[in-house]
Amino acid sequence: MSSPYGWVAAFVALLLVGSAWTRPLIDPDLWWILWAGEQILDGAIPRLNGLSYTAPDHPWVSHETVVSAAYGLAGVEGVPWLRGLVVSTTGVLLVRLAMVPNGGWATVLALLWVGPLAAIGISERALAWGDLLLAVELTLLLGPRTTGRTVAAVLVVWCWAWVHGSFVLGLGLLALFRGPWALPAALLTLVNPHGLALWGLVLGYGTGAGAQGLVHHFVEEWGWLTPSDLPQTVRIACLVVAGVLIWLDKAWRPRLVWLAVTALAVRHWRYCDPAGIALLPFVARSLHRRLPERPVGRPDLWLATALVLVAVVTPRAGPDPERFPPDVPGLLAPEDRLWTDFTLGGWLGWHGHPVFWDSRNDCYPVAVVEDGLRVAYQLEGWQQVLARWEVDTVLTQDGALGQALAAAGWVRVNTSALWLLRLPPNSPDGTLPAGEDGSHGSQEQAPQDG
Repeated sequence: MSSPYGWVAAFVALLLVGSAWTRPLIDPDLWWILWAGEQILDGAIPRLNGLSYTAPDHPWVSHETVVSAAYGLAGVEGVPWLRGLVVSTTGVLLVRLAMVPNGGWATVLALLWVGPLAAIGISERALAWGDLLLAVELTLLLGPRTTGRTVAAVLVVWCWAWVHGSFVLGLGLLALFRGPWALPAALLTLVNPHGLALWGLVLGYGTGAGAQGLVHHFVEEWGWLTPSDLPQTVRIACLVVAGVLIWLDKAWRPRLVWLAVTALAVRHWRYCDPAGIALLPFVARSLHRRLPERPVGRPDLWLATALVLVAVVTPRAGPDPERFPPDVPGLLAPEDRLWTDFTLGGWLGWHGHPVFWDSRNDCYPVAVVEDGLRVAYQLEGWQQVLARWEVDTVLTQDGALGQALAAAGWVRVNTSALWLLRLPPNSPDGTLPAGEDGSHGSQEQAPQDG
């Protein structure tokens, strides 16, 4: 007879990962991943920026090669299916990592604990694939200590290096739990199209603006984990609870894992996902030692069954029409000199329109990113940036920027949630009248290098 704790655990996990089958596509990274996948299927792994007119020949280290190829093969229509499969498999593995013999309370509470940390990876971004491989790696390393499982863990790290830069976390776990095997795994990661350049990207945040911290400063998920709102406070509390439980158990390996992943999550809170997954089994075991025993049943089987039913009975959602209006690309011409929000760049680039920038912060020179930020935040000199790059078309979600351009004489040519504006032929420089620079607040300068 199944334990009620198993049912509850399966329901909690379903709430966590079930939306991967129903939510629309919203991630800006999807589009340049699709673009790269199409290049790969044509026989050329992209090594240059390629999508922009500001830095078309800037080096680019693509560390999502397998994801790109899979998405390119599936097309936009198939991405929701792939996302659902990846996230669902991760969810079943999370339940297994949280399951403790006769630990019904521990299993349920551990799954509730990981929920607030694992929100970003329940998406179509490549990080979701990295989360899956992290769950696979932990399942192998924390199971019976056999040579076969260890070799499989090494091969997972090799595959992971083709999927997402978070492979370094898997390599660290391998070094911690199967020390001598970490070296061959590290060497295997070099067997990919980019070799040492991949390590340069992962360890140094790339050679462009990512290394300078500019995009990390302005994009929320790259920021420090601080109690700025309720979700952040909850994430911090989850990591603190994990630390207390793990340090009470006095085992050195879980303590090292907690120190490493917590430092990573605090520095950039987008890494709360892998932190939560890496700590989940240790949190579950620590809870089990302190709670009454209860049979847990098989929540993994219940969850897998529920996810199959969700996949069968619910329609797949495509791109979010509010974020990516399907009619907008048709309003643009190939010769348009386009500035967009960086979250829209990949989408329009995939549609064949060269853009100012996109969400790949590692393949743009610092000067380009500074110019883009100056326009995005309407800092001093932002209209001169548009003039210098000969921009004649702007597409933005920012109503304030749209209104400032309209006040300067730019003409809005659409009525969707996005602002599409064009520079009239009689205003070639796109500047405001004298004394009306349109900047917000003080004449703040865009951040400089570092």
